[in-house]
Amino acid sequence: MVGQLYPKGDRRVDSAFTIFYMGINLGAFFAPLISGTLAEKIDFKWGFLAAGIGMVIGLITFMLQKNKLLVDNENKPIGMPTNKFGIAQLGMVLGSIAIIFFLMNFKTMFQSDLDIIGYLIYGAMIVMPLIVLTDKSLTKEERERIMVIFILAFFVIFFWGAFEQAGASLTIFADRQTDRTIFGWEMPASYFQSVNPLAIIVLAPLFSSMWLRLGNRGMEPSSPKKMALGLALVSLGYVVIAFAVYGLGMMDKVSMFWLIALYVIHTMGELCLSPIGLSMVSKLSPLRFSSLLMGTWFLANAAANKFAGTLSALIPGSGEEGQGAKITYFLGFEITNLFDFFLVFIVMCGAAALILFAMSRWLEKKMHGVN
Repeated sequence: MVGQLYPKGDRRVDSAFTIFYMGINLGAFFAPLISGTLAEKIDFKWGFLAAGIGMVIGLITFMLQKNKLLVDNENKPIGMPTNKFGIAQLGMVLGSIAIIFFLMNFKTMFQSDLDIIGYLIYGAMIVMPLIVLTDKSLTKEERERIMVIFILAFFVIFFWGAFEQAGASLTIFADRQTDRTIFGWEMPASYFQSVNPLAIIVLAPLFSSMWLRLGNRGMEPSSPKKMALGLALVSLGYVVIAFAVYGLGMMDKVSMFWLIALYVIHTMGELCLSPIGLSMVSKLSPLRFSSLLMGTWFLANAAANKFAGTLSALIPGSGEEGQGAKITYFLGFEITNLFDFFLVFIVMCGAAALILFAMSRWLEKKMHGVN
């Protein structure tokens, strides 16, 4: 919808998505402070309830305001007309609920350790490109543009796989080995989740202005190059925290400012990649496929979050009572301490950034004039 607010070819779209992203993160800033406090001080169920209430308020606001504010230059509601909700649509909703219930209870019902949700997520990442790219209605130019979306979606898996450690291993690190005391008050580990959205609110206007200024001078990087920069910045963030934990003992703690520095650098990487990716999908997608391809883009995020969970389990000392000197392995690399653990993300995102940057000129040709 954001993409449709502007005429085709308008250079302001990247900046618009950055401002849109800033709005999203206004809610993300308050969420950990409210839900995190309720969860830690009272009970986790109250944290989840607060999140649910927030989503209901958001949905009501959207339904009441969309036809008034989400309009084009002719004051017509943006988007394509939707089918009326009937028996077929009701069947799809109920069928989806049944499938979700089955997947959630698969291990219990069949006493199986098979990770069926993981297989479905990764399998969909393979099947969806095949379904879309083999559509006979696509022209050669449309097919090549869509191919760029899928290639970049593959690279964002590495970005989010490292970035989303914020909600997993980095929160464990904040809880166990970060000095969170401020003037005698110990800050809850969940509050670190607000650093990223706060940094986005502060930095998003600067990045939006920067892209416009560079565009006016003909120096604005293409979307693939911006995203390669985003991967490089995530790698840099882990370089900072790896330096902080080098030689750190299991019972030692580091200053919270090291972790805050990581989150700020990661936020800069996020602003180079996430809103730019949303804008790119909007610009490259044929209108009839725009919703499907945006959904596929978020499917890559789902795969990345699954990957992030797998990687977070490699953190040392995450065993019984958080004291175990557990040794884990990733692709044959032995992880015995936090430095080794963070080194995985440095190499993974650094290598992905170099490969994507090397491919960027070829990808730009396949985008056929779309920046």
